[in-house]
Amino acid sequence: MPEEPHKILLDRDLYSVLIKEHFSDSLSLLEEMVNYGSNLVPRCFVSSEKKISDVVIVLNFLKQAVSLLDSIHILAAKGSTVPCFISLRSLFEISVYLDWIFQKDTEKRGSLYFVWHRRKKLYWALSVKKGTPEHETHKKHMANSSTGAELKGVDEKLIDAQISLLKNQLSMPEFSAINQEFEKLKNRLKDREWYLPGGVGNFREMAKTVKREHEYKVFYSSFSAITHGLAFDEQVSFSNETVFFEPIRNLTRIDEVFRNAFNFAMGIYRSALTHYRPAELATFNKKYVNEWRQRFLSVKKVEYKNGTYTIQGQDLSKLTSHPIKI
Repeated sequence: MPEEPHKILLDRDLYSVLIKEHFSDSLSLLEEMVNYGSNLVPRCFVSSEKKISDVVIVLNFLKQAVSLLDSIHILAAKGSTVPCFISLRSLFEISVYLDWIFQKDTEKRGSLYFVWHRRKKLYWALSVKKGTPEHETHKKHMANSSTGAELKGVDEKLIDAQISLLKNQLSMPEFSAINQEFEKLKNRLKDREWYLPGGVGNFREMAKTVKREHEYKVFYSSFSAITHGLAFDEQVSFSNETVFFEPIRNLTRIDEVFRNAFNFAMGIYRSALTHYRPAELATFNKKYVNEWRQRFLSVKKVEYKNGTYTIQGQDLSKLTSHPIKI
């Protein structure tokens, strides 16, 4: 027999109603920004030279950003607030990636990701092929697995064909030099970060390069803690001799979710327009001023203390997290 949710810990209906009541305008704005992005992707690609770097920038990173924004809209509408920060972290990463790619050497920096991705696929294909150094390493990694390193039913001819295809792609004139750079920088058999041949060793260096290290320090560690299941303060709080645990659906930091989503999306859209459709910037800025700015600045502030929410001065004293006595 299907089990009912623990109503204190998981009340789906309550938080959907509260979000609709207090944040419908913010949700509407987020939906409009997703819609705008869905149209921006094909427009930017049409305006591009349709090189591999453009495929990476527009059809990979820009489209992913719109997908992430859409996921935040879906989660926020249901009061599933904490998981929104996982999407926000990815959105922030993409915004920094694009700033870095557009900063200089755009074609090469965009191509770095593609070559890295092809090399990654090649590594896994070689891991399946018996007799390769990659396969020997794979066997060691899978030593404690009940299934082992051997994949049943694998067609060796198909694996060989995939390896040949990937090697041919990497040897193409536009990619061979970058491929050799990765070859020199790899850690034993595996590559390191995709942006390493571009002169930055880690994501923080990249953020610093595009003058966004302050955002990295403020946002990234907090978002990463939630991503890696280490966000203790998002789940539990203390007051005197009482422990408060947050319901799975909640309103805590929902205002931060909306503000950060809007900010990152605006930056990403402006970067893409500046590079691919600069003539549209004036129209985009006008749209922001006339349709979005006031709603963006009017996101209701949420405060949470001792299990009680206050939304823009409105005390929701009946809406409390469940206290557990120590």
